[in-house]
Amino acid sequence: MAAPPPPPPPPEADVEELYERLAFHAPVCGSCLEPLISGFLQDPSFRRDLQAFIVARAPEFLLVCEDGSHPHVWKTCHDEYRAIFERQMQKILHTLGMTDRELTELCQWLQKQNGHGFQYDDGLNAFLEAVTVCEIYDNFLAVMFAEVGRQAGDAIDVTVPETSGPGQQLRISYLGVVYDLVVPETCVSGETFSVSVTRPPNLDLVSLFNVPDSFYGLD
Repeated sequence: MAAPPPPPPPPEADVEELYERLAFHAPVCGSCLEPLISGFLQDPSFRRDLQAFIVARAPEFLLVCEDGSHPHVWKTCHDEYRAIFERQMQKILHTLGMTDRELTELCQWLQKQNGHGFQYDDGLNAFLEAVTVCEIYDNFLAVMFAEVGRQAGDAIDVTVPETSGPGQQLRISYLGVVYDLVVPETCVSGETFSVSVTRPPNLDLVSLFNVPDSFYGLD
């Protein structure tokens, strides 16, 4: 038995109505998708949940990786981090009276309109980059490393591995930065020595999402 045909695309009028409804809540000359981004930036509970997660998980990222590899627990933490953003997106859609499917249809409609001669995409590309930023592993690491740096201060203790000894070179990776060190003459395998490190800049949600001013109608 042949599979049933896919459902017909939604009437364009429905998508246009959704566009107008979102545009009503958006800044003048801003993207109709701005209310969704604002749902991340302006919700205190999301900020609290995200900050609490980052602070609690930061100790997992104190590990100095001698060979550049990452512990499996970092991937687990990334999955939990992504889930926080996904829950917030569902909360935003519920508040705006939207579904996942309607958001997808709106994005497809905006892309289609742009392809038919619209000068701008109404912030679609900026929106897609912003809401998928949590999916990028390196971006997640930057967030966690920033918090680790804030908690750790300006120096770390390095343990001399079994394969190294006094006066020998030792390369480590810490918070994404590679340091070429020399084991002090007074240290042997298993002992520790202090190393000054470069603290990464603290990140905030605005810099994390990094949408252009035009998204808010500011240029």
